[in-house]
Amino acid sequence: MVPALTSVTNNTDVEIDVLCYTKSGSLTDHSFTLLYQARKKSDATRPEVAFVWANAPTKSSYTPNGEYSYNESGGTNTIKRSSKGNYAVYLPGFATTHSTVMVGAYGAPAHCQVSDWGSYGSGTVVNVNCTDTEGVFEDEYFDLVYSTDLTAGYGADSDGGGAILAYDDTERSYYDVSDSQSISIDGEPMYAKSTGTGQYVWAMTVEPMWKASNVIVTAYDSPGTYCNTNNWESDPTNTYVYVSCFNHNGEPANTQFTATFQLGAPTKAESE
Repeated sequence: MVPALTSVTNNTDVEIDVLCYTKSGSLTDHSFTLLYQARKKSDATRPEVAFVWANAPTKSSYTPNGEYSYNESGGTNTIKRSSKGNYAVYLPGFATTHSTVMVGAYGAPAHCQVSDWGSYGSGTVVNVNCTDTEGVFEDEYFDLVYSTDLTAGYGADSDGGGAILAYDDTERSYYDVSDSQSISIDGEPMYAKSTGTGQYVWAMTVEPMWKASNVIVTAYDSPGTYCNTNNWESDPTNTYVYVSCFNHNGEPANTQFTATFQLGAPTKAESE
């Protein structure tokens, strides 16, 4: 299944159109998860979120549409195309520690993912690759959200969340993913492991049990692959997120991935 955002109407209400495709690019009915990100807060001394809609996929260098681009440091996001389907998104003013990235293709049956991210002179650069349904590099529109310290979507009515880079795609025992490319919940350690080809579980301690939550997953540094959320579940002390990853033929495939677990506010009974 290949999901793609197609349009946003931001008047009194927000309407988001989502397309879901089979591995061959045909439209199909399918469940999906979605995170809508909008910001009014601007604290240049502690920037936490930036996002872009990459709206000119064939240009060698450009500033994305300001209506759908945001940088909490006050800087201007820019995008460079290095080759077909390969892009660098520059986010001035942002650190790389305790950070995560989410990427999704826009409007086409394609796969866009994070290649890597790191620091450059004045901020963070996120490298993105996009491929068509055959796994071939192709110029594509995409959406990207970058966040540090707090997960994207954090607000007054939520309690943040957690994010990881699952960097070992074959390890069958739990390994610690609470490193610089992660965002922990209350400083608690987080773990991930493989349970089979293309099958993964992310485990974290979350107290109290959360009822309102969402998960977004992005394949990492493996062009042509994609990852989906299977499901997630919580007990009074732990939360488990289950992830499946596939190659462009729809076959289970090992790959690294980033995942964000977004929390809503607990009920009064749960928070006491």
